[in-house]
Amino acid sequence: MRQCGREPSAGPATSQQRHYKSLAFLCISFHLIFASFLSLQALQSSFNEDLGFISLAVLYSFFMVSCLFAPFIIRVVGPKYVISVCYFCHCVYIASNYYPSYYTLLPGSMVLGCASAPLWAAASVYLVSLAKKVAQIRQKEAAKSISIFVGVFFLCFFLAAPVGNAVASAVLLPVTGGLLALEGSSGNASNASVCMALNSSQEERDWPFYFLMSIYLLFDVSALVMSLFGLESLSENTNSRRTCRNIVKQFKASLSCVGKMLFNWRFLLLAPICWYSGIHIAIFAGLFAKVHIYIHVCMHTICTICCYIQTSHLRGLEWWELGNLCVYTAY
Repeated sequence: MRQCGREPSAGPATSQQRHYKSLAFLCISFHLIFASFLSLQALQSSFNEDLGFISLAVLYSFFMVSCLFAPFIIRVVGPKYVISVCYFCHCVYIASNYYPSYYTLLPGSMVLGCASAPLWAAASVYLVSLAKKVAQIRQKEAAKSISIFVGVFFLCFFLAAPVGNAVASAVLLPVTGGLLALEGSSGNASNASVCMALNSSQEERDWPFYFLMSIYLLFDVSALVMSLFGLESLSENTNSRRTCRNIVKQFKASLSCVGKMLFNWRFLLLAPICWYSGIHIAIFAGLFAKVHIYIHVCMHTICTICCYIQTSHLRGLEWWELGNLCVYTAY
């Protein structure tokens, strides 16, 4: 009987360690996924020119559509398995870049676009659920745990782009270095010159290109394995029957909630902040990828972009406050 009395005292400590382990696996897997995706996204128009631009347009078009169905998918499937399936869709997208054409890259972009919104929503739900469980175990306020978990998560996310671009720079330097060494002495290397270097001869670009895609695919497969075996399943209220009628009701309720949220005047006031943040992050991310390939750019440009990216890692408080505003708006 004494041994039975000791188990509850050891239970919270082990469950807390399990939650921290799930947080570590989530952050590392997200870092690997977006280290490959953000770097490949920045190089897509250089690798495939018009096809790359069209594929990104298709990807983000399906991204916007999938935002409508993300809450319903998470409610039915659960956040852990949604994350795993979305990681698999990232693997499909990377694999489609081995032989880029309209019949491979565009379907891969559609698949990834449909998985992007559920991935972000599921990661947010999983992160907040972990933080609340840890706060409940430690008997502290949930807001403090959520702010710490979100800060660690976005730190790993913002570090993904420099890591991915550094990998691309190390692999593609033998291809772009020769041509850019001729034009880059004055610091005026153009985007067309990089496209010529990457598309000049198929034999010269084959091994660095496929090697880079293999590294990205290894990142995504590793993240998929981490999500399957490292993340714990957070089953809270799974007693509801999954009949066709209940699923249809949940789907209608999810669409109505998303529609009300989109036309809420407080959310519309917050939307320009999100647009501005996304636009300037995309611009600087593209410049950072350009710096890693254009080895001969001016030094002050490199220092400026690096300083911006490093200081953006300290903006976790701003993102947390913006998240709080969105939560308050939803309620």
